[in-house]
Amino acid sequence: MRTGDASVIVPLAPVAGVGPARRGFCATVRESTSRFLREYVREWQPTDERAVVRLGEALQRLKFAIDGNDVAVFVKPGGLCPFCTLTEQLLHSAQAAHGCLVHVEDLLHDEREGLKMMLVGELGERVLTYPVIYLRGARVIGGYEEFKTLHDSAEGLAPALGRERILFEPPDRDRPLETLPSKSERPRLFYQAGGGSWCAFQQLLFGNVLRVIALFQVVLLVLALSLQSSSPHAAALVLAIVGVDAAVFVLVGPAPFAPLGALATLVAWRRRGSVASAVPYKFTFALYAVGCLANLPCAFGTEAGSGEDGTNCPLPNGESLATTLLVNSSILATFRF
Repeated sequence: MRTGDASVIVPLAPVAGVGPARRGFCATVRESTSRFLREYVREWQPTDERAVVRLGEALQRLKFAIDGNDVAVFVKPGGLCPFCTLTEQLLHSAQAAHGCLVHVEDLLHDEREGLKMMLVGELGERVLTYPVIYLRGARVIGGYEEFKTLHDSAEGLAPALGRERILFEPPDRDRPLETLPSKSERPRLFYQAGGGSWCAFQQLLFGNVLRVIALFQVVLLVLALSLQSSSPHAAALVLAIVGVDAAVFVLVGPAPFAPLGALATLVAWRRRGSVASAVPYKFTFALYAVGCLANLPCAFGTEAGSGEDGTNCPLPNGESLATTLLVNSSILATFRF
């Protein structure tokens, strides 16, 4: 349709209008399901081996950037590194003066870990300072100050830019596997996911360790439900065990003090999965602790109105609580939402 000088295209409405939308929705569901299943399977692959593959891929990305440019600068993500900003300003003048190829990129987690692993072995550097600078493949040890000194010297960057390139050579597969901080043939209970002190309010955990904890909770909650009518005292004791374990998990993380967490770490160590935040799960388990620990009086036969042996005491949080927690733990064991 043409109106005056403007062309207006009027799209034709599809016959049976829900057809294309339905096909698109089904394709989206299939793609999302397939992606979820792939990620789920990958989570259960041996964790250390997966980390080595990931570090290897990151080091190859660094190699491409360093070998393909005269100056490669890796900066701290977020733009909050003043020395990185000053270095980039020097690079502009160097590029104008020498016409060199310059590459500036954020140094993300995997690249940073891979580079730290290399520098510890080659130069003994244990702390990576920003920015990380390579001139014709040679590391400028230090950072901005050293680069500025070289830039402001009488010869400037010309000698460094004119020398023969040093190729960036990542290590073979065995070396990253040996240097991973979490590499261990035996489970390490005294280790916090992501590093840091294990004797603390742990804020990180391994995803599959949480899944196994939730699986153990499912077993205990099913047991509590099965004992509800025949032995309330025993059912209350089982719920109290879940509550105590949840409380310890909230305070100090899954290992080494939480019984279910320690057992889950032993079971899932080699396939413990990626590191995730423990904070939302601690909030959830705090609710577990409050609800389950209310059954302690019945577990020890001190509930008001109970028999002397406590076997007939009513559970203040019984079947309804156990059922709710059972559903939630089943979801955590499967999806880890």
